[in-house]
Amino acid sequence: MEELDTLVNASSLPAFHSDRALEQGHRSSDRVVLPICDPAITVTYGLACLRADVQRYASLFQAACKEMK
Repeated sequence: MEELDTLVNASSLPAFHSDRALEQGHRSSDRVVLPICDPAITVTYGLACLRADVQRYASLFQAACKEMK
């Protein structure tokens, strides 16, 4: 997350955070947080890595799947 925060802070492009990320303190400096409150909105997240790195990230993918249930 630190690397992502660094990229977001170095860019003028819009960035999006989930409620959970905001609860955990992931906020970009010098950015305005605008909540999206439309109950019809859904978000799909994807996780990807190189085939060579599947074992390296297996525990991360498993933890993410548990969180999403």
